[in-house]
Amino acid sequence: MQAASNPTLTDTNSIPDSTTSSRTLIGATIAAVALGLVVLLAFSTATKPQPADEMTFAVLALMAAVCFWTPLYRWCERQEGGLPFGLSAVMFIIYGLARRAGPVHGVEFHLPIDPEDPIVVSYAAMVVVAGAVITLPFWWRSVSRWTKAVLLGSALIAVIACCIFTFLKGYYPVGSTEIIDPAPLVFLLSQVVEFAALALVCNAACLHPKVRGVVMRALPLILIALWVRHHSATAPTEEAE
Repeated sequence: MQAASNPTLTDTNSIPDSTTSSRTLIGATIAAVALGLVVLLAFSTATKPQPADEMTFAVLALMAAVCFWTPLYRWCERQEGGLPFGLSAVMFIIYGLARRAGPVHGVEFHLPIDPEDPIVVSYAAMVVVAGAVITLPFWWRSVSRWTKAVLLGSALIAVIACCIFTFLKGYYPVGSTEIIDPAPLVFLLSQVVEFAALALVCNAACLHPKVRGVVMRALPLILIALWVRHHSATAPTEEAE
C-alpha cells in the first residue's frame, strides 16, 4: 500500500488561488494593471515627496530584493497571506505618494453631510476603487486572511469615527446654529475606502502565480526607480539653495 502523503505548507497555508485558470489570470492581470497606474502616478513630480519618503523607498527596495529575489520568496509564498501582505505594505507607501498627484484636478463630489465643501477625489483613488470593483468577481471567494484583517480594521475605524462624530455633534455644537465641521470625517472615511480598495486590488493581483511572480519581482526595481526619479528631481533645488 502506498502511504498517504501529508499536506505541505503549500496545501494548507498558501494564498487562496487553488485555480490557475484563464479566468483567474484575467482578474490578476487587471489588478496588476491598476497597480501599475498607481505607480505611474507616483512618478509625477507633483507628488513632492519629502526626504523621508525617498529614504523609505530605498529601504523598501532593499527589503523587497531580499524577500523576492532570493530563495526567501518561496518561503513567503508558502505563508497564507504572505505575498498579499508584502505587496500591500509596499503599495500603501507608493499609494500615499500617488494620491498627491493631481488632487486639485480630480473629481469633485458634493455630499449631503457637507454640501458647501466638496470632496476632491484623486486620480489614484479612482484607479484603486475602479480596480477593486472590476476585479470583484475574481477575488470574491479568494480573499486572504491579511486582506480580511485590513477590511475588518478599516470597517472598525469607520464605525468608531462615525460614533465619535455623532457624539461630538450632539454634545458640543459650535454656536447656536452651526455644527461640528464634518470635513475631517469625510476625509477619514475616504481614506478608509481608498486603502481598503487598494488592499483588495493587491489581493487580486496575487491570485495567479504567474502574475504575482512578475509583480513581486518587479517591486524592487520600481522602488529603486522611484527613489532615483524623485531624488534626481529634488537635487537641483537643493543645490540651488
